[in-house]
Amino acid sequence: MRGGNRKGSGRKSLLECEKRKNKNIYITDALYESIQQIEFDEVLSFSQKCVELIQEGINSLSQKEDFINGFGKDESENNSKLTFIDLFAGIGGIRKGFEDANTMCVFSSEWDKYAAATYKANYGEVPYGDITKISEKDIPDHDVLLAGFPCQPFSNIGKREGFLHETQGNLFFDILRILKEKKPRMFLLENVKGLLTNDSGKTFEIITDSLNQLNY
Repeated sequence: MRGGNRKGSGRKSLLECEKRKNKNIYITDALYESIQQIEFDEVLSFSQKCVELIQEGINSLSQKEDFINGFGKDESENNSKLTFIDLFAGIGGIRKGFEDANTMCVFSSEWDKYAAATYKANYGEVPYGDITKISEKDIPDHDVLLAGFPCQPFSNIGKREGFLHETQGNLFFDILRILKEKKPRMFLLENVKGLLTNDSGKTFEIITDSLNQLNY
């Protein structure tokens, strides 16, 4: 038992700071009813409920303050790093060659579920899905854009349909809209054998002209 400190009472003495104090507070009828409707395990009285709610509120505010302080610290550390996004990420091959202690990935995208599962195993994060369904405004600001945009339509090992490929050929233009919106300091795009000669060189010309129009 806990409580009084009468000599020989058999009760454990409480420190002064542990003793409960009688304090008056004033609340509305609506707040009183709201508190009464809340259920806690082994808490029956209104007074006990108030104590539990106050303690939970204090804990919540403390956690929020710790988060803000920690976030600020992380932000300060992260500001010194070069940030990048990893588009058409596959299993993370380009990221593997780019990421180090001085860089930080802030966004990745890969539509193939099997590649995404491998990416998660490699980097501990699940890439966002189909980039064509993601607004460029929703992508975080970044210093470097990395993109391994599907090479099959342009490669010698594919049918070489280029931009005419119904689903993969036009994905380069998703890169363009992101570059136009976010304006990163630099970018790195995947190259494949056959890109320079696809459609008698017109494919590469469109790519370079489009990038030049964005002042890259």
